[in-house]
Amino acid sequence: MGKWRDHHSRVHAVIVGCQHPDGRWLHIRRSQQVVAPGKICLPGGAMETGETQQEAAIREMREELGVGIKPIRCVWNHTYEDKPLALWAWLAELQAYTFRINQREVAETIWLTTEQGICHHETLPYHDQVIQALDAAASQII
Repeated sequence: MGKWRDHHSRVHAVIVGCQHPDGRWLHIRRSQQVVAPGKICLPGGAMETGETQQEAAIREMREELGVGIKPIRCVWNHTYEDKPLALWAWLAELQAYTFRINQREVAETIWLTTEQGICHHETLPYHDQVIQALDAAASQII
């Protein structure tokens, strides 16, 4: 399957936020073989044709880190004005804490606090907004 594009030819992609019981968020350092090499971000990727956002989030976590998740809810979205890309951030429950990293896509996993994620200088654009939205949503879950 190929990347799903909407009627404006935008690629839709999901970002997955998983919080450790100690409050830190799972991040990855992108491999040198992908767009934005070496940057720190949350796991995720483009939706494939016919996938829901939840299905894409589950697939991307299996592909990148070899783990299962339970998507909880979408907490943030952004459509770029300057490129054909729409992002959707999902809060999810991580099903395991042992990873099988796909080294073609991921150089390493990193656990960051909310503040570290917001302030880190090696993150992708809008990362601070995504982390804030995830943190707010996670604080509402009982």
